[in-house]
Amino acid sequence: MTITTLTSKGQITLAKPVREALHLKPSDRLRIEVSGEVAILHPLRQSLLDLGGSVSLKRKGKNKNAEAYAKRKAAEDIRHEGLP
Repeated sequence: MTITTLTSKGQITLAKPVREALHLKPSDRLRIEVSGEVAILHPLRQSLLDLGGSVSLKRKGKNKNAEAYAKRKAAEDIRHEGLP
């Protein structure tokens, strides 16, 4: 059992054994479920879909080449598979 203190700002610190047991890292998000006087912490795990848009692919001068390549590759794939 671990004991922590609520600060005047309503924050708590999770002890290292708790963070390790839940595999928590800085900036991880938690869902808190309250049932009566009990609070249950549920780590929110990210899926690949949650990461969509988190990486910028725009590079000066290279985007046009990448788009052209993608179009050529898609056309080749369509021709290769015999699709209209």
